[in-house]
Amino acid sequence: MKTFLFGCVCFLMCRTATAQFDRLNEISVHPQAIAIAQQNMKLPSGSIQFEDVVLAQITIPWDHGADLPIGYIPLSGVITATLDLKQPQDGRVAKHNLAGLELVRGRHVEIQGEGDLVSSVSIKGKGIIFSAIDLKGSVMALPADLKEKAENVIRDYLENRDEIFFPTKMCMEPLLATLCARLNHKGYLFFDFTTDDKPFAFFVDAFRNFKMGLIAFDRFDDVLKAETHVVVDLIPDFRQPRIHTVGADYLQATVSTDNLKQLDFDVQVQYTDPQGGDRYIYLDLMSERSAKRFKTRDIEQHSLGFGSLVETAGQSEVEEFGYVTVKDLIHYKRNMEKHAIVLRSVKSSDGEELRFAHQNDGLVVELPMASQAGKPFNLSFNYGGNALAQDFGNQLVHFDEYAWWPQPYYYNARPSVNISFKLPKPWLLVSPGKLSKEGHDKEMNWGTFTDERRLLNPNIILGNLKQITYSHKGFDVNYYSYAQEKKTTVKKMDKLAVQYLDFYGNLLGVVPFEEFSVVEVPSLQALRRPVPGVIAVDEQTFNRFSASLKGSQRADTAGFRGINESLAVGLAGLWWNSVVQPASAYDAWFGRGFSEYTAYLMMAVADRDDVEGKFTKRWDARGKYVKNFPISHALSIVDYKNAHIQTDLLQYKAANMIHQIRTEMADDQKFVMLLSGFMQRSNFRAPTTWDFMSALKSVSGQETSGIYQESFIGFVD
Repeated sequence: MKTFLFGCVCFLMCRTATAQFDRLNEISVHPQAIAIAQQNMKLPSGSIQFEDVVLAQITIPWDHGADLPIGYIPLSGVITATLDLKQPQDGRVAKHNLAGLELVRGRHVEIQGEGDLVSSVSIKGKGIIFSAIDLKGSVMALPADLKEKAENVIRDYLENRDEIFFPTKMCMEPLLATLCARLNHKGYLFFDFTTDDKPFAFFVDAFRNFKMGLIAFDRFDDVLKAETHVVVDLIPDFRQPRIHTVGADYLQATVSTDNLKQLDFDVQVQYTDPQGGDRYIYLDLMSERSAKRFKTRDIEQHSLGFGSLVETAGQSEVEEFGYVTVKDLIHYKRNMEKHAIVLRSVKSSDGEELRFAHQNDGLVVELPMASQAGKPFNLSFNYGGNALAQDFGNQLVHFDEYAWWPQPYYYNARPSVNISFKLPKPWLLVSPGKLSKEGHDKEMNWGTFTDERRLLNPNIILGNLKQITYSHKGFDVNYYSYAQEKKTTVKKMDKLAVQYLDFYGNLLGVVPFEEFSVVEVPSLQALRRPVPGVIAVDEQTFNRFSASLKGSQRADTAGFRGINESLAVGLAGLWWNSVVQPASAYDAWFGRGFSEYTAYLMMAVADRDDVEGKFTKRWDARGKYVKNFPISHALSIVDYKNAHIQTDLLQYKAANMIHQIRTEMADDQKFVMLLSGFMQRSNFRAPTTWDFMSALKSVSGQETSGIYQESFIGFVD
C-alpha cells in the first residue's frame, strides 16, 4: 500500500456561484479509508496516539462538484488523546475543574499528577474527528459494513448535536471551524467522543483562539447538567499580547422591531487582519443556540424562570440544573415559540453578496479576496429573529456572553460604536456612548449612541425602561429604572453618585465619559461582563435607595456588599472597565479588582464607619476559599459549587493583592502616582498584567516577582 495524504487541492479555493454553503451538514463517507498501524501525533501541549486504527474519511459538498475533506470516523483500533499541563497554574485549575465532574471517577478519563496538581489528562475512544490537519496512513478500500457503521455515526452526531453542547465557552463550532481552518490552511482539530457514549471532546485550535484542551459534560435526567474543562493556552507568555488575528475596529448597527418579538439588525463592521492572507473568516454570532437558559427550582412543575441570554450570575436563590437547549425549552413549555436568529445576507463594502455559513453561534464568511495585512475591510450583515422572547414574559433582554453582532475573537473585538435603535414604547435600548438623535412619537422610541473610542464588549440592553437624566458639570448621567419610573430613588442615587465621582475624578482624572448610563437590571439577569460606560445595578441595590427602604444597608446577596459599596464599585468601573481594558482573559482582574480597591480608598478617606470590616476583612474571609487559585485563570475555573469563585478571585483576591502592593510600597503618594499613571498610559487601550507590574517596578523600585507569583499566578516554586 502506498502512503496517502488526504489533502485539500488548490482549486477548492476557487469561488463559483455553484458553491454549496447551505450543504455543510451533508456529511458523507469517502469510499477510501486510512489505516494507521502506529502513530503518535505530537501537539503543542499533548498528543494523539493511534494504534491499529482504521479511519473512514468524511467530506462535504464543495465547489466544482468536488468534495471537501473535513475529518475522520475511527472504526477500529485505539485512539488516545492526551493533554499535558506544563504550567503549575494550569494543573491546579485542572484539579479543581475535574473534581466537579462525576464522570472522571469512571473509566473514561485517566488523570496523572500529584497532590493538588494535575500533570496530564487522557481519554480513549472513537467518535468523530473534525480536522483541518491531514492524517497520514495507508489507503485502503472501505468495506461496505464499515461504511454503514460510519454513516450511522454521522447520523447519530447530526441528530443529537444540538442537544449536547455545541458550541462551548472554550472552543468554536467544530464543523465551521474545520471548514475555515482548512480553507485558510491553518491548524484545527476537534475530537468528539459523544457518539462513542462518552460526553467528552478534545480540541486543538491553532488558528483563532489558540487554545487546546478537554471538555467534559455531565448529565442529569438526560438533560445537560454541567460543563467542565481543562484548557491550556498555546501562547502562555503573559508578557505578550495574546492573539494577532482578525480584530474589529468600527461597529455601526441599527436595532429595530415593530412588535417586540421580531428583532431586526442591520450591522456594518470594519475588520482588520494584522497578518493577512485569509479568504475565510470565523466570527461569533448568536443563533437559536443562544436560547440556553438555567432551569430554576420550579422545573418539576414545568415552570421555568427566564432571564436574559446569559447564565445566572451565582444567585443563591437559583438551583442550577444546567443549560437548557431550545429543544429542552420546547419539551418543558410546549407553547413556546422557537428562538431563532436568521442571518439573511452578508455583503462586501461594494454591495456584493458574499457566501456564508451560520449555525450554532458560529459564522464563516467568504471574503471577495484574501485579507491584506493591516488593511481594513468592511462587511454588512442583515439578520433577525424572535430574540426578545416575549413568550417568556420578559421585559428586559441583554446578550452578555453571546455575540449580538458578528464579532471576532472576544479580546480583539474593540470597535468604536454608532448604535441606533427604534423600538415600540415603552421599550428603550441602552448602549455605550453618548445618546443623540433621541425622540419618540405615540408608538415608538428612537435614538443613537456613539463613541469614537474603541470599546471592549459594546453590549446592548433592551427593555421596558424609564429614563431620567441628570446633568452635572462635565458629564450627564442617564438613569434607567426597570418597568417603573422611580424619581425619588434616582434622585437619592444621583446625589450619592456625584460625591463618589468627585473623589474618583481627583484620584484618577476627569470622568471619562461625557455621558454614561446606570441601568436597573433584575437580579437573575445580572451581567457577567462589564460594559464600558454602562453600570448595571441589580434591582435589590437599586430599590434600596427608595423612600420605603430608607436607611436599609443590608448586604447584597451575590456581592456581599451594602448598597453604598455596590454603587461605589460600579462607578469606579467607569475608569477601570473602560479607560483600562484587559488585553486578555488573564487581565480581567483590572476592572473588578481596581474598582473594588478604589471604592475602598474613597470610603477610607471619607472615614466611613467600619470600612475595614466591610472591605479588608471581607477580602481576607473570601480569599481563604481561593487561596491557592490563580487570579490569572479565574475565567477558566468552573464554579460547580456555586461558590462565587470568580468574584472571589477577580474582585476580592485582586483587591487584596493591590492592598499588599500599597502596604509594601509604604508610600501613598507613590501609590497614587502608580494608579493615575497606569490609567493615563492605558487610555482606552489594552494593557496586560505585565504592563502593570512593569509600571509598579518603575514607580516603586521594588521587586514584583513575589507578588506576581503568589497572588496573580497563585503558585510559588
